[in-house]
Amino acid sequence: MKTYGFFLFILVAFSSCSEAQQIKNLPVAEFKQLLDKTPAKNLIDVRTDGEVAGGVIPGARQIDLYSSDFEQKIASLDKSKPVFLYCAVGARSSSVAQLLSKKGFKQIYNANGGISAWRAAGFKVVPKK
Repeated sequence: MKTYGFFLFILVAFSSCSEAQQIKNLPVAEFKQLLDKTPAKNLIDVRTDGEVAGGVIPGARQIDLYSSDFEQKIASLDKSKPVFLYCAVGARSSSVAQLLSKKGFKQIYNANGGISAWRAAGFKVVPKK
């Protein structure tokens, strides 16, 4: 019985480590550097319509975390491409990163500090198309 419990513990520990390795929370400078050198990617802004009215990171696709079609839009993403996520300050995008990891996405990058940190660093923001 102890062997079974130990095996179960090891299995859970490794699956937790595996998920953590799939998600990387990056400072915005590192996030931008990786974003710029990754040709095929999903860049996702999970903010609301009101929030994105103030501008987005160039090339971003808005998938509002609170929209009724959020799950459907997430399901349409290409799992073979890395996913770069951001929101206002990094909390919602971190939650979405966990969800994507559970759905089988392997390369997930979250911008620490969100678009607030992005702007503070002086990086480009464009109007939403």
